[in-house]
Amino acid sequence: MIRGLVMKELREHGWAILLLWLGSALALLVFLRKAEREASPFVSFGYLSAVFGPLLSLAVTNRLVVREYGSRTQLFLETLPVTRARVVAAKWLLGAGASLFPIVAALAATAALASGGVLITARFMTLLAVRSLSFVLWFYALSFVVSLLGRYRFVAWGVLLTGLLALHSFIQLPIVRLPPFNLVSSGLVFERLTLPAADLLVTWSITVLLLMGAFAIALVGEGSLSALLARRMTRRERVVVAVAALVPVALLGILHGRKPKPPFHLRSALIVEHGGQSIGVALTANLSVAVARTLGEAIASDLAELKTYLGLTRTPPVYVLPDASLDGDMFLRATLPASDGVVVRSALGSRGFQEDEFRTFVIGEVLDWYTRGRANREDERWFFDGFKQWWLAQRLPSFEDRLRRRAAAGPTRLTPDADTLRRWLTAREQVGDCLGDALAWRIVSVLARDVGPLAIQSTARELWGSRPPNDARVLFEPSFEQVLWRRTGITVPVLAERTVTALAQDRAGLAAQSDAQSSWSADFEARPAGGRLYEIQYRLGSSGDTVPAYAVRYTTLQPWDGELSRSTLSRVDAVRQGVLPLTVERGTRMFAAVEVWNEPLQCTVRIGARRWVVP
Repeated sequence: MIRGLVMKELREHGWAILLLWLGSALALLVFLRKAEREASPFVSFGYLSAVFGPLLSLAVTNRLVVREYGSRTQLFLETLPVTRARVVAAKWLLGAGASLFPIVAALAATAALASGGVLITARFMTLLAVRSLSFVLWFYALSFVVSLLGRYRFVAWGVLLTGLLALHSFIQLPIVRLPPFNLVSSGLVFERLTLPAADLLVTWSITVLLLMGAFAIALVGEGSLSALLARRMTRRERVVVAVAALVPVALLGILHGRKPKPPFHLRSALIVEHGGQSIGVALTANLSVAVARTLGEAIASDLAELKTYLGLTRTPPVYVLPDASLDGDMFLRATLPASDGVVVRSALGSRGFQEDEFRTFVIGEVLDWYTRGRANREDERWFFDGFKQWWLAQRLPSFEDRLRRRAAAGPTRLTPDADTLRRWLTAREQVGDCLGDALAWRIVSVLARDVGPLAIQSTARELWGSRPPNDARVLFEPSFEQVLWRRTGITVPVLAERTVTALAQDRAGLAAQSDAQSSWSADFEARPAGGRLYEIQYRLGSSGDTVPAYAVRYTTLQPWDGELSRSTLSRVDAVRQGVLPLTVERGTRMFAAVEVWNEPLQCTVRIGARRWVVP
């Protein structure tokens, strides 16, 4: 009779299972192409286990459980002279085999394809099989139990996902590092020695509990519970379930928003206070106490005055960490998942460290923290970039002079019209951080010249002076152009025209200072490297006798990639033409640019930045 049950399932669902197996094979081919540039071909198998394994389990249980209980086929089977336990066991085992078989086949196929280039041992294959199959079997057992809940299965999935998100948020630990998810983490194909015994034990225990739960739901009340759950929801049930699902989500959101994070504290840092603002500076062998104290006092003074200038209610704890591996003009902000504050890294103590630019960077990060990221919105980003420079340049005449020379020597092909200001991140990507900040400063300085510093202060106060709520109420905040017009009476197009005139006057007054990019030109060319692969050749041309040392910044782009930070770009240093250390397929989206140090401007100038699709 068991054989008859299995044959019945295969006759009804065999074609669907075969299609799922075919989809698994196609997915493996896609992942193999994706993993061509990875360190191991088995990365594709890891992708398949983590992504397609759960999808396959959901599809199989939907056919074997949801579809049959909903159409009463399962209830008919339970009237046959076969115990309900055997019917459920046959269905569970058949579904488990259908879910695990393509994973086993994919492992064997990947091993056969990779045998010529990767060392494959029996122990390594055992580790891969045990970890991947344990994860897929666990998810299949979970999907089987949830499918038995019938009309409440979507509610159960919603509760599980919400619980995982809450766990991820409240324990401050990525879910992928917890069992069973850890079994198919990114390190799956690189761990060749030992099994994660604790993770496997937890996964197997959960799988056994889920198996017991499946039999309990299917057999309790002689199958009456499963029959009851298979019915459709009434309207009243739908309303109750919707309310019951929304209330916990809302409560979790409120609790998460109100959960205070402890302030960041670095015990070994040198603490400098000024005007009620404290700055922590970490000490290293290359940074003396005197230099650290001087810089800390300068930053603390900036933030204390900025707090009064904008009417900020409070400022975060700020810590500065020296990092000799960074360039002098590279500044980074650290991510703090478990604490609150602003922690920045820079090349303090190094010869090329740019102190004034670093102080404007800290000002911007504090405003970004205070406004919960609202200050970096693109439609007002030029004002945010320019305000930082303008506010500090008022206190440092030498810094203002450098900004004026940089703006005047900037690329003449970039005209600051209204479209440029409204798409500021696109323009900034073309000219780089140094000239982009200088151009933004010139725009804000022209605005301050025409309407007065008090109008700049009132505009900045309305934009950033009050900390926005951390919920949907921010959608009702006025747009930047509305605030600009109300406070200054100047529109963006008019301001752009006045800036063009001011830049022309600056260039005339600094005739001896040539355009920072006029003598250099960058070129990138995609050349076939065999099949669908291409290599990218770069070259820097110069109108002079010699080509200066330069850096090539590059990366591949995904469809929705926005602004690119210098810290996320790969780098190649060069003095002559060469080839980037990567090969790309036809159709790959690329970004590449050349950066050259400009001594008269004392900053890095970006040349030939472009986005394109490899033909």
